[in-house]
Amino acid sequence: MRKRTRIAFGLMALLFPSVLAGCYANLTETATAAAVTYDEDDTEAATTDSAAGSIVLSGTSISFTGSGATVSGTVITITAAGTYSVSGTLDDGRIVVNSADSENVKLVLGGASISCSTGSPVEVLAAEKVVVTLAEGTVNSVADGASYSSTDGSNAAIYATSDLTFNGSGSLAVDANYATGIRSKDGLKITGGVITVDSVGDGIKGRDYIAMKDGTVTVNAVGDGLQAYNDEDSSLGTIQIDGGTLTVVAGSDGIQAEASAAVSAGTVTISSGGGSTAASVGSTYDSFKGLKAVTGIAISGGAFTISSYEDAIHCDAGIAISGGTFSLAARATSTGGGQGIKFGDSASMTVAAADIDISSSYEGISGYNLTINGGSINMTAVNDGFNMTAGTVEGGSETDDGSKLCINGGTIAVYVTAGDGVDVNGSASMTGGTLIVHDAYNTIENAVDTNGGFSITGGLLVASAGYSSGMTKNLTSSSQYSVLTVLSSAQNAGVLFHIQDSGGTDLCTFNPAYKYQCVIFSSPGIVKGTAYTVYYGGSDDGTATDGLYSDGTYTAGTSYKTFTPSSTYAITVGSTSRTTGPGR
Repeated sequence: MRKRTRIAFGLMALLFPSVLAGCYANLTETATAAAVTYDEDDTEAATTDSAAGSIVLSGTSISFTGSGATVSGTVITITAAGTYSVSGTLDDGRIVVNSADSENVKLVLGGASISCSTGSPVEVLAAEKVVVTLAEGTVNSVADGASYSSTDGSNAAIYATSDLTFNGSGSLAVDANYATGIRSKDGLKITGGVITVDSVGDGIKGRDYIAMKDGTVTVNAVGDGLQAYNDEDSSLGTIQIDGGTLTVVAGSDGIQAEASAAVSAGTVTISSGGGSTAASVGSTYDSFKGLKAVTGIAISGGAFTISSYEDAIHCDAGIAISGGTFSLAARATSTGGGQGIKFGDSASMTVAAADIDISSSYEGISGYNLTINGGSINMTAVNDGFNMTAGTVEGGSETDDGSKLCINGGTIAVYVTAGDGVDVNGSASMTGGTLIVHDAYNTIENAVDTNGGFSITGGLLVASAGYSSGMTKNLTSSSQYSVLTVLSSAQNAGVLFHIQDSGGTDLCTFNPAYKYQCVIFSSPGIVKGTAYTVYYGGSDDGTATDGLYSDGTYTAGTSYKTFTPSSTYAITVGSTSRTTGPGR
């Protein structure tokens, strides 16, 4: 019995200082990460200096020199471990590997073109592992037909029941006309080469895992782009990306891991379901997400560009993002669409040292417990920017459901056209960082809406919207002053909002992106017993980042009201008569 490759799995514990313990009081799921390692055979391209045999393809015939293989018509069967060179063109035939040896079989493709109209052009029935090396400077191709006559279960242009690795620096084009482009019934690794897969079904599939360390891979698939699924062990079926360039255009999910997904480096570009601008999917598939996993997603680096018909990044459990750059777009309409990032309704997500831009979404980031410790987040959403909920009631409820948003650092900007900028059906806290919210003027929605309270003990918050009493509820638990200013009339986008102290020192100059009537402002700069004046209009010659000005001089517009903080940390300036009720 051959040895089976084992994968080590570890729980990525999302541990934080005790000050954050409240963010995870009800946490039941966390992100998991697969640990796939690469051995020397995986990473070093095989050479033919001491090859066991040489396979030369000549249209309708095959010639073989060496030992370890037999030829029958247009089929060559490799039965022994070793290195085999493959070159030439095979019009309608197959390379079959059926080795019981404990050592690996290595195929060095050096200008090989293999077609088979009735089955897998390259099929591995048995082997310890098969390593396919794409020889430097060579162009290789594999193509199958639209129907298979074999009954051995093969269903891919390159099919393996063993572990399968691709390396080297040459190119390989896979044209899959039956089902799948490349498939391994164990683990599949890519550590080099330029690989292009065009498939009428799924692009690349691995049962235990798919791991990519280097190379350039392009997948065009009617189904999933990359898929890892093990129907016997739920801890397997992982996808790990440690480098290289991956481009996926998929009719269904771009990357689907039935267990976890982990990315530490590389460039990943995905279009799923036609992308974020597709009017419809026109497909029988039922999932159209960009990067999707079930048990956890852990991202520590890499550059992502994802355009999806549904969620750009989706996980049923937890997500941990500690690095990387993200350009995400999900379909967004007035009635629905996808989230930029969606995690589980009983799980957690953490963000630190990442640069996340969500240019289009129905909801920006949605899940249960979200902690932001650093990095940059800029999002545009139709409905809610942040939507924290246990998911037990459609649209949320007006009672505390235990969900949480904890902001301890980072720079966050939220633009919302129809819903709440920040909607937490549980509680929110802010100890540091900058949160800027632009919420469009409407009748029921809020820039900030929480059911269980919003504790602000540090950081800078500025949020503009229409007005609802829900924007100030539960701010009294804070130890940093928060000011809700309600203007006597609505102001158009571009009309500045400004606060300065009695000595003329600026605390805030803000340019809302949408029509507004109220602004929430909280800053450590607000001091008890000091008088402050609110202005609207005027101009500023400084630099505006997401509407917040810095390094400039404000020229006064209309002086509105003056206030002096006392013992109450939640301060309302102006009339509260325009109360339209809490939004969701």
